[in-house]
Amino acid sequence: MMVAVGIALGSNLGDSQDLIEQATQLLSNLSVSPIKKALIYRTSPVNCPPNSPDFLNTAIEITCLPSYSAQDLLKATQAIELELGRGVKQIMNEPRPIDIDILYMGNLITSHGDPIIPHPRMLERTFVLEPLNDIVPELVLPHTSLSIAQHLNQLKSNSSHV
Repeated sequence: MMVAVGIALGSNLGDSQDLIEQATQLLSNLSVSPIKKALIYRTSPVNCPPNSPDFLNTAIEITCLPSYSAQDLLKATQAIELELGRGVKQIMNEPRPIDIDILYMGNLITSHGDPIIPHPRMLERTFVLEPLNDIVPELVLPHTSLSIAQHLNQLKSNSSHV
């Protein structure tokens, strides 16, 4: 049985559109079937240093063999980040040419180590849920009872009342 893996991509340094396309292509090489790709969204930086440029954000879903572990996938995504010019993080949430986050991996739940799956802050981030909603709106993550679309609607509703 294959494992669906959600991945968030972001960039706010360099040619962000091209970097996201390159990362998507490299990640598609890990997939055993055609990938699902969301639209690319321009978003304001969240919790970033002052004067950080806007981000381009998207999400994809790849399909892996069950023998491919979360640690294998993390190593692969980190190698892609390095290949596309991301250096060692100096400042939390600093501008970067590419950021690749594993959002979910089938029904896997890990709360210790690296990576934590599902991603611990994904349901708090419109810039993650919006593109994810493009490709898997009905998806219910293993640790929740709401779909991605429902989480997105809830997040948008809560933010409009602040």
